[in-house]
Amino acid sequence: MGTSHEILERLRQDPVVPQVQVQALRLELPYDFSVDNYAQILSDTARYIAPELGWSPAAAEPGAPCGHCPARAADTSRPSSITAIA
Repeated sequence: MGTSHEILERLRQDPVVPQVQVQALRLELPYDFSVDNYAQILSDTARYIAPELGWSPAAAEPGAPCGHCPARAADTSRPSSITAIA
């Protein structure tokens, strides 16, 4: 739990993370979040956390919707607080 920056810092302190080549990223989230919370977590992870760990989307246009997630009404230009990543 925490901001994108806080989560990224904890991941950087994990001794295993630098040894892993990030080609796929798995998030385990609780089942009781709202759709907006899931969208925020996935967006922040894809835009701010995963790229700092070496991940990049495969042939995706920057900012283009993936087609699987609903569009968010909120501004996504800045990272917000991620409520939980289990």
